Amino acid sequence: MEIDNIKSIFKNQNDIMKTEELYKNSMTKYELSKLIKSNVLERVTKGYYKLATEEISDIKLYRFFCHLFISAFSYCLSAY
Repeated sequence: MEIDNIKSIFKNQNDIMKTEELYKNSMTKYELSKLIKSNVLERVTKGYYKLATEEISDIKLYRFFCHLFISAFSYCLSAY
């Protein structure tokens, strides 16, 4: 997968992507590992990645973590 293609995929996904979204876009586990080791991608948190060269604004990170919290909270509520 070419770096320009990867950059366009991330731009379309608000700069942060889940591992499963990367796989859906034809990225293999090997390619993901290689891109992390070569500092093209950077892990934000478990299962989420961003382009290493892109700075993500505080507001985007805030929205991202709020979304994660709400998803986890909803999951916990549905377990009862």
